Amino acid sequence: MLKRYTVLSILLNISCLWALIERPVSFSEWRDACFDQLPEYDHPLKPGKSDKLIPILALSELNRSINGALEEIYFQYYEPEQWTNNVFPEIPAPFIQKIIVEPQTTIYIQGDIHGSLHSLLRNLDRLKDKGLLNDAFKVRKDVYLFFLGDYSDRGRYSIEVLYTLARLKENSPENIFLIRGNHEDIEMGERDGFEYEMSKKYGSDGIEFFTNDIDEIFSLLPLGIFVGTGTPDRTNYIFLCHGIPAIGYNPQQLLTLNNHKTGIYYSLLNFDEDLLERQKTSYPPLSIIYEFYKSQIIPFHELNWGDISTMVDFSEIRGCLTFPPDFIYHLLDSYSVKDKQHYVHTLFRGHQHAEIGNGCFDENLDYCPDIGIKQPLLTNSIYTLISAPEGIGGGSATEYDSFVLVETAEAFSDWKITPYQFMVPLAIDKKRGYYVSKKYNPRKEKMEYRWTLKIGLKRDRE
Repeated sequence: MLKRYTVLSILLNISCLWALIERPVSFSEWRDACFDQLPEYDHPLKPGKSDKLIPILALSELNRSINGALEEIYFQYYEPEQWTNNVFPEIPAPFIQKIIVEPQTTIYIQGDIHGSLHSLLRNLDRLKDKGLLNDAFKVRKDVYLFFLGDYSDRGRYSIEVLYTLARLKENSPENIFLIRGNHEDIEMGERDGFEYEMSKKYGSDGIEFFTNDIDEIFSLLPLGIFVGTGTPDRTNYIFLCHGIPAIGYNPQQLLTLNNHKTGIYYSLLNFDEDLLERQKTSYPPLSIIYEFYKSQIIPFHELNWGDISTMVDFSEIRGCLTFPPDFIYHLLDSYSVKDKQHYVHTLFRGHQHAEIGNGCFDENLDYCPDIGIKQPLLTNSIYTLISAPEGIGGGSATEYDSFVLVETAEAFSDWKITPYQFMVPLAIDKKRGYYVSKKYNPRKEKMEYRWTLKIGLKRDRE
């Protein structure tokens, strides 16, 4: 009996090797291969436990795509005229981007993924169905995709998530942007599963790739992005980051660089003591908390670690301040450069999923109302976006795929937002998970996703 199972195991491993993707494939081919071969779970990976982490992607193809994306990022990064003071850092240092787009642009924003590959692929597939993304991983020229960080760890498919994002970046480099979250960090990856996944799928070569190439691409991601559009005389912005806006950061030079002209711009994070004093004076609760904890506060740590809270406070675990919505609005207003007609209106963020789970959430961390309905994007609004049903799923609560689409206009009063949520079923079999497919439903006369159990070589439970 033991011999029989050994032979079966060898045959399964051989069949897995045959299935390795060793060249760039279309989006549909990649989606179908992932859906067919990789089960989706409703709970995170526990490193060292019995989860089978089997690669479907050759390390050579992962390397090609990651370095293809890196080449495009470097090409944009090493342009002195795109930086404030016309100087770029020789060694990557924390920075912020500004992206000025044309009016009537469609902006896709997705929050935390945490290795939840199937959720990412379904969301991108929905963009494809809308005609915003094609089968060559290219978006329309008037479409921009922004991802808010935490691509890896916790879920089982951090590698495949990063590969998918790299394919997007290398094929639409001017339209795809990735923000650095707190998990875009090698130490976090060593702790929360990414390094373990690399070692299980690729052995020592995987660990080397994780330590070198993955660390390199993480270091070249911005901590925040201002996305704006308007007229030749006035630009309206939304601000995107993983956590919350940071105190002491003055974006005036960045926002006024090449005033109101479309393009991609950069600025290092420089601490402005005078601005901090003005922020403390205008908001007394900040002054009290800051003076008490200032020896422990890490500058700009709010950008990828900060939480929304009911009052200004300090998180010892995260090493940064936490802010209530009214102070975040105050910070966004302080970022505006009003004498030059640059106005920062709204925050999009991820990060804070422990108490709320997956979905689109408002400033109070409640589910957004009017899901799927286009509505005005308001000044002084906050959206928290999480789409990691495997990476942070508890296996016992409703989970969602989620993203928002924002439509820009010359006047901010004409900007629109549509929040999207799509329910993901809980797994019946916690050990084997679900296999996802996309099939035509003749009753509803449309394509639908289906989740089934695969027992042996057959899918026989839905």
